[in-house]
Amino acid sequence: MRKTSFNPQDIIQLSKGKPSKNKIGSRTVPHRLNAFEQKEFEIAIKKGYLAYNSKTRLALQNTFEEYQRAKRLPAIKLFEKTEIQIVSETPELITQIQQAIPASQLINQNYLIISDINPKPLLQLILQSTKTHRQSTQLSQKNNQ
Repeated sequence: MRKTSFNPQDIIQLSKGKPSKNKIGSRTVPHRLNAFEQKEFEIAIKKGYLAYNSKTRLALQNTFEEYQRAKRLPAIKLFEKTEIQIVSETPELITQIQQAIPASQLINQNYLIISDINPKPLLQLILQSTKTHRQSTQLSQKNNQ
């Protein structure tokens, strides 16, 4: 996974088909969203995860992942209400979630899949773990300064 230096506003600009301040984006990676996808993207930001199915275009998935990466949060995606996918640049968070949920399948240090589950309680657990991890990271960064 690559580290990013752009901000979430850049991703929002790309999602609307407008140029970003930092001149990021690629013609080979879709980010421009149609009106329906834009609403889904805004809902995903509020919820903290993206619910999608096999008909969802890659543009929405890419945009949500990049937005979460820019916010330094894991991208949590719920596929067809049966599978949770977590993409994070923080391997410690992936390990923490994997240890808490034995049914998870580690794809690599930054990607975890949880299948055949009742997603609602697990989503709450994952979102809470993410919040706790972020708070502890911010606290340790303050102590190091």
